[in-house]
Amino acid sequence: MARRFGIRVTRVALLLAFLSGLAYAEEDVWKEPAGSIYWGDLHVHTAYSLDAWASGWTRGRYLKEAGIFALYCAKLDFVAFTDHSEMLTNADYWKDAIATARAMNEAAGRSLDGNGDPAIVVFPGWEWTQQKPWGHKNVIMKYDDPNLLPAQAARCYRGFLGPGLVTAYLRGRYTGQEAITRTPGELFDYLRRTCTRSGTGCATIVIPHGNAWGQLTDPRTDWLSITPNMFTDWPAQLNPRDHDPDLQRAIEVYSQHGNSEQYRPLHPEYRYYLEGQEVDLKTCRENAKACRKVCSEPNASFEPCCFRAGEIVKARCQDPDSEFCRREMDRAKESGVPFAGFLSPGEKKELKPEFRDRPAEVKAEEWGACDQCLDCYQPASVYRPQCSVQQALATGYFAEGEDPLYYRFGFVASTDNHSAMPGSVKEVKRFAELHSPGFGVGNFAFQTTQFERIANYLNPGGLVAIISPRRTREDLWQNLFARRTYGTTGARIEVWLRAVVEEEGREIVEMGAETVSQRNPVFYLRARGALQEDPTCPYAEEPEIRQNLSEDEFREVCFAQCFRPLDERVKIARIEVVKIRQPLTPQEADQPDLRYRADNPAGLIFDPYQVERFDAAQIEWSWTDPDFIQEPPGRTVAYYFRVIQEPTEGYNCNPAALLRSAKTCNGAAPSPEELNLRTTPQDGSPPAPLKSIADDCYTDVNNPAGSCEERAWTSPVYVTRR
Repeated sequence: MARRFGIRVTRVALLLAFLSGLAYAEEDVWKEPAGSIYWGDLHVHTAYSLDAWASGWTRGRYLKEAGIFALYCAKLDFVAFTDHSEMLTNADYWKDAIATARAMNEAAGRSLDGNGDPAIVVFPGWEWTQQKPWGHKNVIMKYDDPNLLPAQAARCYRGFLGPGLVTAYLRGRYTGQEAITRTPGELFDYLRRTCTRSGTGCATIVIPHGNAWGQLTDPRTDWLSITPNMFTDWPAQLNPRDHDPDLQRAIEVYSQHGNSEQYRPLHPEYRYYLEGQEVDLKTCRENAKACRKVCSEPNASFEPCCFRAGEIVKARCQDPDSEFCRREMDRAKESGVPFAGFLSPGEKKELKPEFRDRPAEVKAEEWGACDQCLDCYQPASVYRPQCSVQQALATGYFAEGEDPLYYRFGFVASTDNHSAMPGSVKEVKRFAELHSPGFGVGNFAFQTTQFERIANYLNPGGLVAIISPRRTREDLWQNLFARRTYGTTGARIEVWLRAVVEEEGREIVEMGAETVSQRNPVFYLRARGALQEDPTCPYAEEPEIRQNLSEDEFREVCFAQCFRPLDERVKIARIEVVKIRQPLTPQEADQPDLRYRADNPAGLIFDPYQVERFDAAQIEWSWTDPDFIQEPPGRTVAYYFRVIQEPTEGYNCNPAALLRSAKTCNGAAPSPEELNLRTTPQDGSPPAPLKSIADDCYTDVNNPAGSCEERAWTSPVYVTRR
């Protein structure tokens, strides 16, 4: 069956592949055991992190509570603690993280399952919270023995708010001898010195996350210029000093802050012109008098906030075509703010009566979805596509006399939960947290209207799956390091992926592999939709919870909820193939538009490369790329697959659609206690369906514009053309 970019392996295609000496029978590909799928969360914050403590939701929830939630409420197989090393409310965090992990692992080791495996494996870790241009990274440690670990959790700043304010504001008890690592290179040096090359047997993995998240960026400032406090510059840190492929093995594609996967060739909010030629912001500032600043026009993917400011002015004018209105629209586009200047009484009469008293007062919903990715799936707020995972995979480092250097990430997802609730993707719980008291850091979050917009982009969070033969520390770590991982939007979709390649002989490789091939690789994928969940969790019907937690503890720690699967699976709707050609030259890496189109044949990112539709809870599928053999020798192509379920109800599934309908998620909502009583009653009364509780964030499956398409992202297979 022909497709635009690829072909599904039908009987005819398999025959042709066989004649070329490549095809495997399906049973040969899956002859070796595929491994079990184990679920976890590698990004969890507790009240040790300032932003979690100040949010009001942690309520004294620390590492112990996080461990209990992971084991009994979320029923995870593994978890990592990753509080902000720069934002700790107590200097004893690292010792406590190690001790808690050790205590949980020892307890799990005393109660083994039928395979002799512990119920859960806990990894200590921390979050290295840099700002621009390095981004945020989680450091996960394999062992819980303090004799095998670094003495301190390294941070990138001596104090998040400056040395003079840290002690007073964060209530910290700092020793003045913290491990300060200001760049990724310094962090990797520290980890090599104190862990991987220390001689103790220490092992660690570094996982960048939240890379395309720009929610602490004010949309009314220049694109990626001075004020953004969160973004990741992938080219800047792809060099032998600031990237270590033996340490930085995985990347977080998705979390409660949204999806950071997709690249889009979005224009900046403003463009700058000097003598008729487009220039960058720096050049414009150096020639301020002669440089012209122009607000970009909107397109299908992006509406600049400066353009939206002009539209807000237009909507307030009595006559949008008047000279006054056109002038004020131009001013708003230049400044990014409607009616920033003084208006005389006569000019105010040009406005509609309801806006004359406060012409510059703008509600959150009036900004619509400006400065957001309009055609990305559940994107991070104020999306920065240059910081996306796809951008990273299309980046290369080139130095004379050296082999090119590339990112070769495995994919994971996690929650980035700030309530000591790992794996808390259960929608009932998240419903309450979405409306919890908020704490923001940075010029964006302190603006009430922008905080309301941010709330639209919070979601229940994701999960990471490790494919492994056993649930042991050694097995899980070995397969995490080998990139036999994938991430999901929280649904426990089951996916296995293998590829058949040929160089001097045929080879079957697993998800996450780096391999070489002289022929077109053939991919084999098995998937099962996630089991539907019972929305309730009656304490009386959960023997493991009753055995280990009192009913009060169950309500306090689990919020009367748990992972409780049913027998029926959600159907898989389609698979999307993504192909990314890693650049062979600096010119390929530096091209202004990395996305392949018919009018941009040099593009490196093919998304989607092919779409195959299904309507089944369980699928087996084979596919090959007939164009791989046309790539020049030495080219590496990264192939990964999005396995997407049929639409279901959920939270903030299409935040841009909600904002464009002039709604936000920051409205009135029941308290967490009231919500739990209504949705997870413990007295035998029927639960209230979520859709019966009014809230703009929650989307019924009958609303196609906003329903969720839960998905899994396989780790790429990196195939080099020989």
